[in-house]
Amino acid sequence: MDGSTACTSYAPRDRADVLAPVDAAAERLMMGRAVTRVLAAEPRPHHRAAVLTALAAGHLLSPGVVTASVIGPAESVRVQLETIVRHVPDVSHVAVHVPGGEPLDRDVVDQLDLAGIGLSVVGTPCDAVFGANLVVVTGLADPRAWPEHLTRGAVVVNATGRDLPDRVVREMNHVVVDDLALVGMTRRRLISRAEADLRQVVTGERTGRTNPDRVLLVELLGVDDPGPETASEPGGPHMSIENEVRTFVVTTFAPDVTPDQLPSDLDLLDTGVVDSLGLLRLIAWVGERYDIPVDEQDLSPAQFSSVDAISTFIREGRSFV
Repeated sequence: MDGSTACTSYAPRDRADVLAPVDAAAERLMMGRAVTRVLAAEPRPHHRAAVLTALAAGHLLSPGVVTASVIGPAESVRVQLETIVRHVPDVSHVAVHVPGGEPLDRDVVDQLDLAGIGLSVVGTPCDAVFGANLVVVTGLADPRAWPEHLTRGAVVVNATGRDLPDRVVREMNHVVVDDLALVGMTRRRLISRAEADLRQVVTGERTGRTNPDRVLLVELLGVDDPGPETASEPGGPHMSIENEVRTFVVTTFAPDVTPDQLPSDLDLLDTGVVDSLGLLRLIAWVGERYDIPVDEQDLSPAQFSSVDAISTFIREGRSFV
């Protein structure tokens, strides 16, 4: 991809036929809820991924006709296609690749037909991705079967729980994640380049797309269904509370440094890392992320002055919930 000059920001696409749960999820994101909390009540990983895909498409695709590609196991492809039919406007054609060749559900094929959306079932990811400006990957196929180049301006949604093949990763110009609070819980290669999460894009806090020709990767970090040994309550086995707080502070207020460069005792307020508006946002995030009723408490800035102070507040607050 070339490094052409950034254009003006693009407004979200006009979604004339947006129904719940996508509409409900967007509304809750506008209220400042984190993505992981918005979809916490949805136990089915494929459905969570499909809702996030529709939100990403609605806010990150450039205006115009959508040619989609969905790659993965038959069940996850079915859910994605059903959601695309209902929630992504202006789709003209969908190319599908199901590794192993399992046939598509007949009801989904009929839905696409009734919506006037063309359908191709192809034998390789390369054929599926060719010409697509919305690429949804729910399962990995043979890395050697992927194309060398993606369509200019494409949005690629990775719902696999793993890194995409190297030849695909090299094409990415920008990275958005579903929830920045999950960044420290994964080792995916491009996460350090994440510029925003979907809540920030939906609310307009961050610009999702500034150049119509750049390829944008949306990494869905929270769609996996954790088992009993890996379930991740905030501050759970994947990440300590301190590290989670540090990651949020850095990605939100100090993107030029890495989490390990932020001392846990640094006064975030005196040093200007967090200003008065940032403090309100930080408090709201703590309440939302850790399910602490911050609106009902008499809070002091000192309780949020450092990573150590915030972590102490969280532990004390959770013990009374």
